[in-house]
Amino acid sequence: MDLKDRRALEGILGYRFRDPRVLEAAVTHGSRREQHPKEDIEDYERLEFLGDAVLQLVVSAELFRKNPSWREGDLTKARSKIVSQRPLAAVARRLGIDRFVELGASVRERAGRERILSDIMEALLAAVYVDSGGIDAAAPVIRRCILSQEAAAPAPEARPPRPRKVPARPPTPPKPKAVSPRRTPSRPPQARVPVAVKGDFKTQLQNLLQTRHEPLPEYRVLREVGPEHQKIWIVEAAVGNRFRFTGKGPSKKEAEQRAARAALAQLGSIRTARVERSPI
Repeated sequence: MDLKDRRALEGILGYRFRDPRVLEAAVTHGSRREQHPKEDIEDYERLEFLGDAVLQLVVSAELFRKNPSWREGDLTKARSKIVSQRPLAAVARRLGIDRFVELGASVRERAGRERILSDIMEALLAAVYVDSGGIDAAAPVIRRCILSQEAAAPAPEARPPRPRKVPARPPTPPKPKAVSPRRTPSRPPQARVPVAVKGDFKTQLQNLLQTRHEPLPEYRVLREVGPEHQKIWIVEAAVGNRFRFTGKGPSKKEAEQRAARAALAQLGSIRTARVERSPI
């Protein structure tokens, strides 16, 4: 990255870096090492890991402060609409960050893909955090670049919708020699778990377990396979001591989402069994 691009990117973020190497790493994809195998090139993966936590902390604190009447489920859904892959990629495109991404030739055609842009957005936030030495400089960047668009997202519902009343059927005239059907008492509709952003299975799983007062899922990477530009992540989602679900995908986040989807497919159909809690 030359000086002109660095100054332009710093202007977008509103932060001047002391160490330009941190900024360059934040926009560098691992595939760049294929073209320069003898150079020590640092990519954004470690920064993306940290940036995810920094972003979640700042957004959670802002939502908590601004919405004192919202419940935990409402806060979780609202946060998901801000920090998920699609909205973060949209932020990166709006800011023009996609033109600064450093990619190898094998994945250059994917420069506009949501996953890469979302990861780099988080890596840039981590770069500000690392370069400045704390949250004080990163938080204003998050508020200005990401939370300024919060009003565009629909606000979560304070309460789940009430079940509709089904109008009673008009009585049918009796037919001769016909046996009248047995009428069974109508069952009240079961409470539905609030559904977050479409396809956000991690949030849906968390809401499901919260309604059942069960331990929340814990995710861990089992292994990574394949070359750098086609890496596949295999992730496990553990719920208590009894349930383990795995998912795989081209990024850690997508693998976690697929593990959560596998958990929902099974746990969503279990109505009476309780998940065994981990010992304290």
